[in-house]
Amino acid sequence: MEKGNRLTHISADGHLQMVNVALKPQTLRGAIASCHLKMAPKTLQALKEKALPKGDALTLAQVAGIQGAKQTPYLIPLCHTIPVQEISVNFSFTKTGIKIVSRVDSIASTGPEMEALTACTVAALALYDMCKSIDKNLVIEEVKLEEKFGGKSSQKKLNSKRRAVVLTLSDRAFQGIYKDESGPIAKGILEKVGFHIVKQKILPDDLETITDQIDRCCEILKPDLLLTLGGTGISPRDVAPEATQRVIERTVPGIAEMLRNQSYAHHPASSFLSRSGAGLKGKTLILNLPGKPSAIAECLNLLTPSFEHIFQMIRGEGHE
Repeated sequence: MEKGNRLTHISADGHLQMVNVALKPQTLRGAIASCHLKMAPKTLQALKEKALPKGDALTLAQVAGIQGAKQTPYLIPLCHTIPVQEISVNFSFTKTGIKIVSRVDSIASTGPEMEALTACTVAALALYDMCKSIDKNLVIEEVKLEEKFGGKSSQKKLNSKRRAVVLTLSDRAFQGIYKDESGPIAKGILEKVGFHIVKQKILPDDLETITDQIDRCCEILKPDLLLTLGGTGISPRDVAPEATQRVIERTVPGIAEMLRNQSYAHHPASSFLSRSGAGLKGKTLILNLPGKPSAIAECLNLLTPSFEHIFQMIRGEGHE
């Protein structure tokens, strides 16, 4: 796997390394994998009738698959050790053998694809061992990942074109002392999932200016989403929450609470100082995000799977 021009499993000095997932959000992630064990008709019949010389092969293979998923990071060197919440291994008979399907769910910073693949493969190997005394031509085939969800795979495009405004709040960026990197990061992520950016602007850390821009954007452009980037801390010039409070008609405290809670694991020394807020003016969701580009990406990756549901609820379109 490559990230830009750099191999993610190779360090700068050319050595193997595990990919750093420390800054990725811990979310519910899952994977489904399958494989097929091809066997002779008489072996298949013996398996169905639990008449193999070694006994009940399916029960043993099921347990083996579950154990295999748990042992994945010890078998595959660069896999992360992740907390596994659920493992299932199921079988279905085919005309030429047995199909094995495994599912693994985890709340983690990376997905359990390898755990699911290991589960079905180890289950197949256990069946192979149970059947090999009467069948010398067993074949494990079609090992594949059927599906995965959570993480980036949950960042599905919006059902309809939504409009967004991105306001970067920074005295130094406004004065041209440094280039705004936050706005383009937010714009790129939002466009990737289907937003149309109707306005992107850099503003100074001035309460009256920010309040006026938020209010005018909501009244004139009527976007679905308005993001402010920066100005959420406790320094004297951090006034994004105050400007937002002047404009919003209803608060949505759970969004900021969730972002702070997720951020604490990665930034324990600073996340609790964030005063980010969220609220509604009309049908526009106004959301304060931190100004650091990596934090913006982290927050938007957490929110992206929920955006369509949020906008449907704001517009009274129900839960579906």
